[in-house]
Amino acid sequence: IVFSNSMKDQNASSAIDKMLEPMLTRPFDASNFADIRESPLTTNLRCSLVTPLLKCHGCALATSARIYFQPAESILGKVAAKAMSWSICDIIGTARRYNGLKDSSIEIFLKNNEPSVLLAFQIFDDRERVMDILPDDVPCRTDRDFVNDASNLWKIGHLSNFEYLLALNSA
Repeated sequence: IVFSNSMKDQNASSAIDKMLEPMLTRPFDASNFADIRESPLTTNLRCSLVTPLLKCHGCALATSARIYFQPAESILGKVAAKAMSWSICDIIGTARRYNGLKDSSIEIFLKNNEPSVLLAFQIFDDRERVMDILPDDVPCRTDRDFVNDASNLWKIGHLSNFEYLLALNSA
């Protein structure tokens, strides 16, 4: 009985994937660019915007000025949904993350205490493409160098215990 329920779940999941395919392969709508002079540095990267209560499927695209996420809201709609974007100048840090068991997500930390953004890409290489586009001065909080620097700053008293724990928890 357990085997047959498992098979039913797989068949239902496969049917849902087939239904969602048209909206997930929809190209990024260039009218969403914040500046008409922007040009994409990546192709459409299939991903999901993950929040504590919602996982929104869509595609991401990076330019030299912004990272965009366009939700795939409607299968039948002729107009693509309005994209969200984050200026690369407003990014103060990143972290490579797992989503489920896949090491293919990026958390983006923004200025002015704005909430971080978690983009869960379909494949590892897509996340790395976005990471490579970011400027070198944007630290990745999960890289060994960041953790070592935080540890050294804490040892010499330039980070409080609280700040050090925050740095470790973000890694």
